[in-house]
Amino acid sequence: SESAGGTESRKFYFTAPFQLSGRYNVAVQASAEQLQNGWIYVGGDLVNEETGRFESFDIPVEYYSGVDGGERWSEGRRSKSVYLAAPPPGRYVMRFEVQWEGGKRPAPVRIRVREGVFRLPHFFLALLALIVVPIILAIRQASWESRRWKDSAHSPWVQVESDDDE
Repeated sequence: SESAGGTESRKFYFTAPFQLSGRYNVAVQASAEQLQNGWIYVGGDLVNEETGRFESFDIPVEYYSGVDGGERWSEGRRSKSVYLAAPPPGRYVMRFEVQWEGGKRPAPVRIRVREGVFRLPHFFLALLALIVVPIILAIRQASWESRRWKDSAHSPWVQVESDDDE
């Protein structure tokens, strides 16, 4: 960060300007690997220097652990990410506001910004949509065909009739 300011449990940071191509999403990851039984909040803005357009985001990071009845437990994660839709091309800066629990010493936070990050959940959602639609269409077609041939003596659908007289 180039500059910082703020109160005792809150600091503000600004990055040096950087260029974005505008064709890809932007991932912002906050990691606090030394965080233990506490939280850190990272709020930020991605600001286009030329237009003043900005997109805000929040990254709450919390991690708690301990021993209860002889068993170890943990809750939360020391690293979280947010994804921003592809911003228009141009020069950008990021403003970060980092907050932590008052009276505690803050854990070091590493913030990583990347452009063009592959999102596996989106791939699986698209794949699911591609699979579900043909299955629904096949079921509808089979249902229509069975209704169409229902009363025909030459039905391609197997019809078993039983004769109880014999």
